[in-house]
Amino acid sequence: MTYTVIYEEKATGNMGSLTFISTRHDKNYAWVEFKETYATEGQVPLMIMPGNHIVYFASDISFTNVA
Repeated sequence: MTYTVIYEEKATGNMGSLTFISTRHDKNYAWVEFKETYATEGQVPLMIMPGNHIVYFASDISFTNVA
């Protein structure tokens, strides 16, 4: 299962995100997996979101249609 985690960097107060594939289809397991496997020191998870999402690249954006 794919999860995206929004986390806070405690040292700076900045927020970031990480998308990863969890080894189990369980939100609780994925939360702990982020903390133990992917987070670096000072990264505290704030929320976790399951699923796949649409991603737009710069080449997909048309500035001629912006009001």
